[in-house]
Amino acid sequence: MEQAEYNIKKFCALKGIQIIREREVQHGKQYTLHSLGDTVHLITFQRNNLVQGKESKLKEIIKSWADKSPPYDEGVRADLRSGWREWNEEANWIADFHKKHGIPKEEDLNHRYMIRREVLFHDYMFRNGSLNAVTFERFEQLVRAWFKRNCFMNHNIDSIISSLKERVNKGGYIFDLNQENIPFTIATDMLSEELANNCPNKYLKTGVCPQIEEQHFDCLSDIVDALYPYFTDKMLSYTKGNLNKLIKRDYDLKWTSILPSTPIEEKMSESLIDAGILSVPQYQAWDEKHRYNLDFVVKTPQGLNIAVECDGLQYHARPSTYIHDRKRDRYLQSKGFYMMRFSSVEIYNEMDLILKEIDEAYWKIQKNKIDIRKPYRISYFGYGEEE
Repeated sequence: MEQAEYNIKKFCALKGIQIIREREVQHGKQYTLHSLGDTVHLITFQRNNLVQGKESKLKEIIKSWADKSPPYDEGVRADLRSGWREWNEEANWIADFHKKHGIPKEEDLNHRYMIRREVLFHDYMFRNGSLNAVTFERFEQLVRAWFKRNCFMNHNIDSIISSLKERVNKGGYIFDLNQENIPFTIATDMLSEELANNCPNKYLKTGVCPQIEEQHFDCLSDIVDALYPYFTDKMLSYTKGNLNKLIKRDYDLKWTSILPSTPIEEKMSESLIDAGILSVPQYQAWDEKHRYNLDFVVKTPQGLNIAVECDGLQYHARPSTYIHDRKRDRYLQSKGFYMMRFSSVEIYNEMDLILKEIDEAYWKIQKNKIDIRKPYRISYFGYGEEE
């Protein structure tokens, strides 16, 4: 791919702009770009570029980028301010690893390989979902939940929400003027920048949060993890086939729907959001031996994740299913999932109690009172208080 074409595709992916057509023209190449309800044509020649289309925010963005003219120098550039990693780096690293060592088995994976692979899948989903949007009301709800669960610094959340609203109104970030929807790319960019500006330790830049011992993680990655499922209805299937296609730049990929598949899952999904508990629906858990879909997974900074399963009585009360569920739970627990099952009767009649149980489990994990990797002193009533 020539450098000009590469730069255009990188810029469009990062800015949430769709390339809906490419065609050769005399002495150049034309790209038809679409976003924010507008269509603009960018024609690249050997020494200059031509931007055509009606006057709009999209045309202004494309023209300033193509000409590298104001307001280009004021922030409209071919990369997110949050510095999201270039996914080609991960694809090349994994391809080189496979060439030298072959495709490893899951039980033999080293940590560096696992992180690279996760970023490769993760980044492609980020780019694919860049045009998806939610209302600002839902975005605010997700932001408040994210700060409660993922950031333990003493922030004034109301002040951050006010700042986000002001930026949306002044910056023209509204995706749909009628519905006031916020695009995923803009939402993650704004939130990560607000966090960097408000964090007293600036840990977004260092990758180390002093509030959590021995936890080193990229804050932007946490934001994308937490928000992505609420902006889209599908996630990239975590398969070897997709991995090989990403490495080869073959984008005929398999996706998995994350929409609720039953009424009880739909009720659980809305209830979790309303309670400020962020989750990944239809989570794919698999290794060389098994492939399982979990109804919901609530991620924690400690690495022990909560699996929430919604059991309809008609199916899960069957003897064969009952036995299978128990074997499945034990296996998943051995792989780092804290299993929580709820029946349809509980979901319809006792949702407040369910949410309280999930919430308590989450905070016990934070306080190291639940850890399936090591035994704890057991009292008559279960887990004892810390001595």
